Amino acid sequence: MAASLSVIILPLLTVLPCSYASSSSTISTGSTLLVEEYKQKFLTSPSADFSCGFYEVGGNAFSFSIWFTNAMEKTVAWSANPNAPVNGRGSKVSLNHNGNLVLTDVNGTITWDSKTSFGKGTTVALLDTGNLVIKDSNGAILWESFSSPTDTLLPFQRLTKATRLVSGYYSLYFDNDNVLRLMYDGPEVSSIYWPSGDYNVWQNGRTNYNSSRTAVLDAEGYEMTDLKNWNKGCRPKFSRRCNSTEEFEFIKLPDTDFYGFDVSFNQSVTLEECKKICLDSCSCSAITYKEGSALCYTKSVLFNGYTSPNFPGDNYIKLPKNMGISASLVSTKTALACNQGIPENYN
Repeated sequence: MAASLSVIILPLLTVLPCSYASSSSTISTGSTLLVEEYKQKFLTSPSADFSCGFYEVGGNAFSFSIWFTNAMEKTVAWSANPNAPVNGRGSKVSLNHNGNLVLTDVNGTITWDSKTSFGKGTTVALLDTGNLVIKDSNGAILWESFSSPTDTLLPFQRLTKATRLVSGYYSLYFDNDNVLRLMYDGPEVSSIYWPSGDYNVWQNGRTNYNSSRTAVLDAEGYEMTDLKNWNKGCRPKFSRRCNSTEEFEFIKLPDTDFYGFDVSFNQSVTLEECKKICLDSCSCSAITYKEGSALCYTKSVLFNGYTSPNFPGDNYIKLPKNMGISASLVSTKTALACNQGIPENYN
């Protein structure tokens, strides 16, 4: 398992107005962001997709966060102090001369710090990936927000055995047996929410032969519809054309379904007949086929995807043959998410 005014460093430390601030994505030693100026001073990634600075979380309460710049609600992707907001007056974030990035509350209490100490020449940069990094004078990364996630995992960000995502009573983490788990840890009850506790590792389609304990977001042939909003699901990486010359193939996702967005429903048909129905429909993106009951569902949108060993069917995504995706490779996978060219790692 989780995110601003750019400070423009000029010889006189001039700060440009907010409308021009997106051209800067770094700050240097000796620089300070004041909470009172949170609407004017913040970092912005070079692409302007992400911003970082003081984020208002309530009345007179602020976090030091990274958020999606253009999202309607400016969704937070990372926070240094999600459970300990600082005061709206007198608080500040400073990259001191020791090279340590420090969040200080109004009374001088250090709420959070990066624990870096390279000294002069240290810089803080917000990358296009949404990763906040602290670099030494040689450009080597000393610290990064990707290694300290809160409740959001971004594309290119790895979830490892040393990190976990936490949101309320839920946490996503690698357990001691190398299996990725989602736990509910409430005030009175604590239990594994996913994968199902009624089945062993293998019955859940998992494996504990994964000493690397690394997870990333991934899917074949599809990408995020909106990088700033996961709720919009995935879109194809290819252009969908309705002509009789383009050839398609189906990539099998075992024990998987996409709830809703059914184009048609057919009974007493074979798998091949179900595929043909989809091939004949330009709006069909995939099929869900239940072999035992011979039921065929054609899908227009890949949204609300879910994989479970208890689901009595499989999903088949329709992709152009010229994409060169191996059906045998994808068919062995039981996880779906969106891919931005990330190396494939599965648990």
